[in-house]
Amino acid sequence: MNRPATIFTTALAAIAAVTSSLAVAAGASASAATPVASPVEMVSLVDDTGVLTMEVPATWTDIDTAPGTNDDGTPMPWISASTDFAAYRETFDVPGAVFLATTHTTDLQSWIDRLGQDGPCATSVTEPYDDGALVGLHATYSQCGATGAATFHLLAANAGSDTTRTYLAQVQSTNPAEEAVVAPVLASLNVVGITQPATAITTTTVPQLTVPVGTTPGATVTLPDGTPLAPAAPPGAPGAADDAAAPDQADGPVFTPANSVVDGAVQVTDDSRTITVAVPPEWTQTATASVTGSDGQPHPQIAATSGDIAVFTGQDPVPTDFTIPGVRFVGRAFEADTEGLVLDGASGFPCTVGTPQPYADPVFTGHIVELTACGGTATRIFVLAANPADSAMTAVLVIQVPDADETAFQTVLSSFDVARGQ
Repeated sequence: MNRPATIFTTALAAIAAVTSSLAVAAGASASAATPVASPVEMVSLVDDTGVLTMEVPATWTDIDTAPGTNDDGTPMPWISASTDFAAYRETFDVPGAVFLATTHTTDLQSWIDRLGQDGPCATSVTEPYDDGALVGLHATYSQCGATGAATFHLLAANAGSDTTRTYLAQVQSTNPAEEAVVAPVLASLNVVGITQPATAITTTTVPQLTVPVGTTPGATVTLPDGTPLAPAAPPGAPGAADDAAAPDQADGPVFTPANSVVDGAVQVTDDSRTITVAVPPEWTQTATASVTGSDGQPHPQIAATSGDIAVFTGQDPVPTDFTIPGVRFVGRAFEADTEGLVLDGASGFPCTVGTPQPYADPVFTGHIVELTACGGTATRIFVLAANPADSAMTAVLVIQVPDADETAFQTVLSSFDVARGQ
């Protein structure tokens, strides 16, 4: 089971004094969504595949969220954070944590045996673990390293009826002063859509965003391909996508999103874990089941709104209520003619259809069209069709904007993506 340039044999730790407060006796249950107070500032991380979330101290800036590879060759969702991950892998001298998802097994003890630290640690204890979401075994290795001051926690657990993966976590502290961060880290472990609703997920703040008027700076979603959101550049500009991937500008200037999201934005992933998008926190009504396309094949779908979700989830993509904001995001088979797609999609709406405009962001290129006066109201609808560079699919989005505030619109465009690595 390998990470790029790493082997998962790292020693991590917490302090033995907190072991009794972290390990829950068999049969006991505590809510994994219940926050645990931390003595230091924490940031929330999401792995690049959109499966795992974990909170760590803000000072642990050596972060890796790219997937690794399991023993059976399948992708391994991964989050690691430390002050110095290279040193963390080899010694007990720096703090850190790892949270990953591996091939499902009911033999959790095999992982304790495989990754345990009996050799470099003087004492160890393994206890049943149940936080109300993750259930398994929690091993604590004490008096670790040259000084004997470090402690290493190892968690191997399954999540309810989920048989797709087994979840492993390690947390390491180097001395008693660091013990207080162990409980908040373990309490923050979550699996998107399984151990907690997507509405409880936060994302890491990235500083120095360019924020348009009317948009609140806040938590920014890291794209699932591992790249942070950065202002999109028109083709030909410094930092722009390759010309080969750029849309034809003959039809007008290229539309680029603002690359900022509303404070508290929530990342949602579809049930097949194929597509992902961030939405405003008040959009609590979501649907993530696939839909059957005109080709008879299942297409991944995410719908979200603050109103009636049925407005955005019918077989007919045309909203029936123009008073609420929302989005419908479908991943369909690749289609090179994105301009034709947006015009075809827009033709069924009771709106005034504008001129399609080339679209480009750091991942997708395609076309977008603005529809106005929808349903005889001031509501606007944007229809977008765009392709990633690998042509793995075509993303089709319908975004409804019932007022002049474009915060939600920019949040969606700044975050929608393919959940690669699944």
